[in-house]
Amino acid sequence: VIAEVPIERLALQLAESTNQPELMITSGLQYSCYHLVINHINRGGETIYVSLYNTVPLFSGLECAEDYRTIETTVDIPGSMEPCKVYRIVMNGDEFLNHFVQAIAPDVTCAKLEPVGYPLPDEPEYPTADVPAPIESVQITKTESLPPEYLVDITFALTSECDRFNGYHLQRAGSEINISVTNLVPRPEAQVVCPQNYDLRETSINLGSSFENGIVYSVNVNFEPVKTFIGGGGQAQSQPSVAIPLGKSTELETDGLTLEFLEVTEDSRCPTSSPLPCNWVGKAKVKIAASEGGEDLGEHELPLDPLRTASSGVRVGDYSLILVALNPYPATFDSASNAKYVATLYLARHLYSGEGSEIPKATVRAEAVPNEPGGVILFADIVGGSDNSKDLYCAGTEWQFGDGIGVAMSASCLPWTAESSIQRHFEQSYTYGAPGTYEVTFTHGPVKATTVVEVK
Repeated sequence: VIAEVPIERLALQLAESTNQPELMITSGLQYSCYHLVINHINRGGETIYVSLYNTVPLFSGLECAEDYRTIETTVDIPGSMEPCKVYRIVMNGDEFLNHFVQAIAPDVTCAKLEPVGYPLPDEPEYPTADVPAPIESVQITKTESLPPEYLVDITFALTSECDRFNGYHLQRAGSEINISVTNLVPRPEAQVVCPQNYDLRETSINLGSSFENGIVYSVNVNFEPVKTFIGGGGQAQSQPSVAIPLGKSTELETDGLTLEFLEVTEDSRCPTSSPLPCNWVGKAKVKIAASEGGEDLGEHELPLDPLRTASSGVRVGDYSLILVALNPYPATFDSASNAKYVATLYLARHLYSGEGSEIPKATVRAEAVPNEPGGVILFADIVGGSDNSKDLYCAGTEWQFGDGIGVAMSASCLPWTAESSIQRHFEQSYTYGAPGTYEVTFTHGPVKATTVVEVK
């Protein structure tokens, strides 16, 4: 029988020799006995419709190893395509959970993509409040253009027929990317009848291309950390990867971090000379010891991840260590144990500026305004970190008052220099319309804090 297939990545390219449009699909197989099957592919103008499923064993008694792996498939797209143009991919007939992919041609540099979204056009006649939208999923993709563009595809919900998509707000502070996706909903005094449903929508946000190679970037959507990715454009780092033989160690030239390849804890990869097809690709894991300046940073087990995703690495000092290769690849089922292994580690650096002894944090408190019912003054302070931190200099500030209302402010300042200073103290006044308990959230760049306000 067939089952839905998880989509990891979609890419469009024009073949170098024939200019034939091709769709490259990276999809997931959740179990060892799952297989991929493509049912149909069709096109209607700038929209490509793809039916893509996994086959699942019909007999429940069959044992299947739980092993998530990916598979890449390339299929031809009917007709012609314009280089750098963005096309819509509808997977398995779902008009809302779709993808926007840029067509890439060899030796063609594409301009910056514009954001794509679907706000509902009609403005309500009743008073509304701006509230965070429920987030269903977040996917980060990278175009193959020069330089690469990073896109964030966000699937969110409208919870009633009265909800309206109100757009998004994007702020970037160093390696932190903060996105607020909001809906317009009726205020309590509107007294309108709203049939309840849960309608999914999607918006695609272009983050641009200024992301340094080998740096870990974090994406927060509606105050929640959801994704990390490793920059693949801009200035290259001096030592993005190292190869370490088994039993040997190496020291990074720039930071003094020493890494030692202790052992291979698992290598169940399917041998190249296996007489029968393997029903799964297998796994590989290594153990690495780390130290810096004589300080022991512990031993860490790393799974093999050739895709270099930040989530597969472990944090060691200022880096995420990611195992991207383990050689030699096993030729037979018993050859791996006797192999002279070499582990290749990719080093993704966590961007942090300043020499403060503490990681910067935010604190927030509230004071009632005398003789003003519902009136409060909110105070927030940044403590710790460096006074000239690049991550916090000229960062955007957002207050959410806990009643569905919020305010965001973008700073206007000169470019950062070694003499620049960050803002550490913030004040905001607000008047609540009704008694109650409200959770106030303060966000300034990559730091966030909350407090509870009692209004009587």
